[in-house]
Formats: sequence, structure tokens, C-alpha cells
Amino acid sequence: MINFLVGKYENNSLILSNGIGYEVNHPYTNLSGDISLFVITIVRENDIKLYGFKTQDERLLFKALLQVTKVGPSVAINMFRAYDYKTLYLAIKNKDTVKLSAIKGLGKQLIEQILLTIKLPVSEIEEIAQSLSHLEEQVDVLVMLGYAKKDVLPILEQKYQELTTILEVDQPNFEEELIKLTLEGLRRE
Repeated sequence: MINFLVGKYENNSLILSNGIGYEVNHPYTNLSGDISLFVITIVRENDIKLYGFKTQDERLLFKALLQVTKVGPSVAINMFRAYDYKTLYLAIKNKDTVKLSAIKGLGKQLIEQILLTIKLPVSEIEEIAQSLSHLEEQVDVLVMLGYAKKDVLPILEQKYQELTTILEVDQPNFEEELIKLTLEGLRRE
């Protein structure tokens, strides 16, 4: 099975350096040049199709959607064409039937089926959030300052790791230093 492809994108094919071209179905409208895709290979009786995604999280959500009865690759790919990964993930997680009903090919019964049976993969952002649960106060402070949680979490995690090599966590100025370093990191982004 093909798991990952790196190459040059041309005419709905991913052309690899050794000259082999793979037709890869994907939800993106703006692919061009050198790309890398996480791939799912779907083998049917008389067909083999590849579906490519920019991130592993997208691929995991696509796989989870395929586990739902009556959701095939074309319906799942349409869902990704309608919304970016985060919007789609949150719509499913929050059971946002209004958002989901705007997707072509999804009727009320299918939306209910998806919401009842899908087992959402844990996204990278949620993994980071869970691993940093002891830093909720710092996250809240940075979010109150106007930064998006999705931007704060990776930088906060990195700065926390860096700071723990220099200071003890229970030192009085640790939290202050952590916020300061994270703000510097956010400003550079």
C-alpha cells in the first residue's frame, strides 16, 4: 500500500522523481509544484484509488468517516472540499448539524448516522492541549490577550520544554518567564 507520496504536482497526478505518475484524489483546489501527501489506498473489485491529504490528522479523519455506513470516499472527500480540516472536525465534534447539512451529498439521516457512529481521532492540537492541561492558566492568559488557542499551544509546549531545562517549575518566576517566552514566540510567527 502507498502511505506517503512526495513529488511534483501536475494535471491531477503526483509525478515522482523516478518518473512514475500517480493519480491522487484530494480535496484541495490550490495544489501546485512540489508537494507531499499522506495517502490512503482504497482497493475495490475493479478499481484502485488513492486519496491524498496534507496532514496525518486529515487522513485520520477521512479514515474515520469511511467507517460510517453509507459514507464512501466520494462523500468523505466532498466533506473535505466543503470545509477545511479544523472546521469539519469541530462541526462533527460539536454535532453542528447546520454546518454539516450545507455539504453537498449529506442528508439529515446521513448526518445523524455520522454523528452517532463516528469515532473522531484525537487531533495534534488536542493532544498538545491534553499534555499541557497543567498550564491552563497560562493558556487562558494568552487567549485573553487575543491569541488563538491553536497558535498558543504548540509554542507554549516548546517554551515550557526549553524553560524546564533552565528553571525549576516551582520557582516563583517560572510562570512569568513562560508567558514572556511564549509571547516572544507568538510575535515571531
